[in-house]
Amino acid sequence: MLDKNDKYTYNEKEEWYGVDLDGTLAYLDASIFPIIGKLIPLIFEKVKDLLRLNFRVKIFTARASEVDEITRIRKWLKENGLPNNLEITNIKDYNCVQIWDDKARQVIFNTGYFLDTTLSKQIDEMKINKINYKGYENDKKTNKK
Repeated sequence: MLDKNDKYTYNEKEEWYGVDLDGTLAYLDASIFPIIGKLIPLIFEKVKDLLRLNFRVKIFTARASEVDEITRIRKWLKENGLPNNLEITNIKDYNCVQIWDDKARQVIFNTGYFLDTTLSKQIDEMKINKINYKGYENDKKTNKK
């Protein structure tokens, strides 16, 4: 959302979850593309849970860049028991809370560490960096002008 100064702002009431289509909500089969594959039941149930709890869900897909694909997606949603009026986008904004996507690689907030790497290695590295960071903070306090 844009404020009066044309800056993007966060609004808790507009929070949303983005769910990728191909390979996440629907099976991706390159041999039949652009036809949308069959529904993936596990993620379908999670999306239904979000909707039952009145969370805002958007279909977050590269297909959104083509007008013809929006129509195809809406038809697929209806055929598979999801509201066909869900928003469809390929743009993330400040109100996006999570994106569920087969291609994304999660980074631990404010660290630069990938979540899917060995956890014990990350913990060791984070301990070292925390020690160095605290030392840096102490240096800053003693060098104030």
